[in-house]
Amino acid sequence: MLALCLRTDDRGTRVYSDADIAAFVPFLLFAFAPAIDATALSPAARALVGGLAQRLGLDGKDAAATAAALRAHFAAQPPNQKLVADFERFFREVLKDLGPGAAAAAFASFVGAAAPKPLSTAGAPRPAGTVPASPFARFQVQPKHDKKES
Repeated sequence: MLALCLRTDDRGTRVYSDADIAAFVPFLLFAFAPAIDATALSPAARALVGGLAQRLGLDGKDAAATAAALRAHFAAQPPNQKLVADFERFFREVLKDLGPGAAAAAFASFVGAAAPKPLSTAGAPRPAGTVPASPFARFQVQPKHDKKES
């Protein structure tokens, strides 16, 4: 992932600017990994996401309002579409060569989160109530929180 972000052209100039990366990482986390615990993010990823939340005036207390504000922000100011396409291509290649567990581990490593648990045992039936397997299946399930907010 880092190699993707730091890619250079034939002249040695970076393909994606720091601003492109700074806009892309929060989009990536919001679009592809909403179930990642923010406390597990690397300090750099946390700073990028926190900076965006601060600029948008988000306090995180109302999840629906936060999600709506982020959707509106990314609709008005989408990340570099070439970077998004390169990211998607990169993950397709990782999946083809290494499988979904490796793709999830690469993503977790990129954002500084802990290595994910294996998605399932090959050939085993899918447990009831789970989502169909895909590279981002674990991100499609929202964790249930037992804690009540006061």
